[in-house]
Amino acid sequence: MAQQGQDFGGFPSWPLARTLVLSILAGSVVNGSEPVSVRRPSVVTPSPQGEGLASLPVQVGSRLIMSDPATPITSVDQLLHLDQAALESLYRSSGSVSVPPGKVKGRVILFPGSRINPSSARIARLFWQGKTFKNEEAMAVNRFFGLKMIKGQVYQDQSWLDGQPALILDYSKTSLLYRPYRDEIREVGPGVYLGLMYSRTTPCPTFKMYFALQTIPCP
Repeated sequence: MAQQGQDFGGFPSWPLARTLVLSILAGSVVNGSEPVSVRRPSVVTPSPQGEGLASLPVQVGSRLIMSDPATPITSVDQLLHLDQAALESLYRSSGSVSVPPGKVKGRVILFPGSRINPSSARIARLFWQGKTFKNEEAMAVNRFFGLKMIKGQVYQDQSWLDGQPALILDYSKTSLLYRPYRDEIREVGPGVYLGLMYSRTTPCPTFKMYFALQTIPCP
């Protein structure tokens, strides 16, 4: 099983961005020196009807608990409120690996289950806005600071989380900067995708962070 690291792997090439996020979040310390195992899902029960169903969070004191497990996922904003166990369970229960059409907006999920996670996602939008898929080329390109940069090959392969089909974004042959990283995504609701970013460490890949994508409607 892949290991998990908590060192803001979503911004490996922009130390300034990481520093800014950490400073704004006022004292939130993330230690990446000792990876820990990915926790098994324990919150969301997959729906027998199929994909894209998860519970929504309800604030109880300082904790987030999950409500109706039959609530469909229709927005990336819902994913920003789920904890790590809920995200992993949702990803495991989602089998769709369709390629997103064209330009999709993106959100990073740095602190799953935390009250500061939605705020950190809004701040991170200043640096990363999403991806653009070029289906005719089997490629995708990230959008950083409003610019298209860092391409990845797109293909279907086994997930590094559970060995089931996933859509892979492979940077090993397209980007010197992102060569150590690999993304994988599944559709968890209509036009809503949950992604996992991994580092190509040995002997096992290391899980870095979750992210979310959503298709942009035509005007």
